[in-house]
Amino acid sequence: HNGIRSPKVQLVSEELTMTEMAGQDILAEVLQRNSLLFQSPRETQETKDLPEGIQTCVEASTVQVFKTMCGIDLTRNERIDGRCEAFNFDASGIVTITGATQATVAVRFPKQLALACTNALLGKTSDKINEEVVDVIGEIANMVVGGAKERFAAPNLTLGLPLVVTGSGHRVLMPPQVNILSSLFSSASGDCIVEIGIKPSADSRE
Repeated sequence: HNGIRSPKVQLVSEELTMTEMAGQDILAEVLQRNSLLFQSPRETQETKDLPEGIQTCVEASTVQVFKTMCGIDLTRNERIDGRCEAFNFDASGIVTITGATQATVAVRFPKQLALACTNALLGKTSDKINEEVVDVIGEIANMVVGGAKERFAAPNLTLGLPLVVTGSGHRVLMPPQVNILSSLFSSASGDCIVEIGIKPSADSRE
């Protein structure tokens, strides 16, 4: 069954206060990880480096979010200019960027990695992608793009609410005029791909 939904809230820490969690220790740990994530030193990229600068910032943020929030070490294997069709994924967290730069970022998960992230963040195990797993996927995508925004030296950027698409082998389609950059990552919990669709600026189309 395929579906598209947005998480009830943007922050996992807020979601935890609204669900029946087994004790406050997990909540405190997630709040602490959130704090550490956004206090870490960052290198910024100038807007003149578009679109490679966006990809570099998103990649760095992806590695940091998975490590800090989930304790999962990601290794970036390669970059692909365009969409990667070689893998099937079970869920994707999607966040849009608007303003001086317009882009869509999709963090694409296999089931194994999505479940590992949920276990790390919520302390819960599952054998399927349920509502809690969907909320974690949306939050991870939100933090990845939020961290990239902090690194990227572009003014007046706004992030959309995260959306989550589920379903084995689903596709995330983007308009034909956008430039798509794919970054492939591997980990002991499974591989993932981050796809970035960047809308060409008016200057680049002239």
